Parts: sequence; C-alpha cells; structure tokens
Amino acid sequence: MKNLFGKTLVVLIFMFSLILLTMSGAVYMTHTNWRARAEKVTKEVQDAEQQLSGLRQQNDTLVKAIEEEEKLRDLVVAALTAEVENRKAEYTAYTEECEKQDKEIRQNSETMMEYSLFLLKARILADDALVRVQNERNERIRAMHEYVNNMNRIEDLNQQILTLEKRARSLAVKQQPEH
Repeated sequence: MKNLFGKTLVVLIFMFSLILLTMSGAVYMTHTNWRARAEKVTKEVQDAEQQLSGLRQQNDTLVKAIEEEEKLRDLVVAALTAEVENRKAEYTAYTEECEKQDKEIRQNSETMMEYSLFLLKARILADDALVRVQNERNERIRAMHEYVNNMNRIEDLNQQILTLEKRARSLAVKQQPEH
C-alpha cells in the first residue's frame, strides 16, 4: 500500500506541476500580450487621429461642395419649375386645340356620313331601277327568243308543208293516168 500511496503522490505532484506550468505560461502570455497590445492600440489611435484629421478636411471640402451643389440644385429646380409651367401652358393650349379639331372632325364626319348615306340610298334606288330595267330587257329578250323560236318552227312547218305539197303533187302527177 505504501507503494500505491507513493505512486499516487508522484502522479498528483506531476499534475500540480503541469497546472502550475500552464498558469505561469498564461500569466506570462497575458503580461506580454498586454504590453504589445497597448503599444499596438496606441499606434492605432495615432493612425486613427491622423486619418480623422484627413477625413475632417475632406468633410469640410465635401460640405462646401454640397452647399455649392445645393445652390446649383436650387437654380436648376427653379429653371425646371419654370419649364414645367411653360409646358403645362403649352399642353393646355394643345389640348384645347385638339378638342376644337376633334369637334370639327366629328361634325365633318357626321356631315360626310349623312352625305354617304344619302348617296348610298340613291345608289340603291338606282341599282333597283337598273335591276328592274335589266329584268324587263331579259323578259323582252326571252319573248323575242320565243318569237324567233316560234318563227323558226313556223318556217320549219312551212318547209314541211311545201315538201309535203310537192310530194302530193308529184304523187298526184304519178297517179294521173297517162293520157
């Protein structure tokens, strides 16, 4: 058992020595890091102050430029406002002129439609009269064709009658005894 107790003490002493070594390393690192950090932060603060002074100068320059730009903007806005008012007046005059022309166009269109309707009605009446005349002409032509056909039939019948009469005479001559 003495042996086990001795071995345990050796292990405990070894572990405590490791813990002490770790703690002393941490303290050293913290002490060393603090100094380096302080120097680094001081240098960063100095650099930042230099940058801040440069940025303040740029800010002053930009503020002056912004003020000049605002003055120019105000002038441009005034000019554009005047232009907008001119354009509004032109637009109003243009829309009034367009409405006047639209009214005239509508009136002219209505008049033209009335004339067109009148002419269309007259054309329809003329076409109806023309159709009636053509129908009458066609009826006359049909009557004429019937008349010509009847005349041709009469002529054919006359020819047949003449032919029959000639035959009848020739038969009558042939049937007469020879004297």
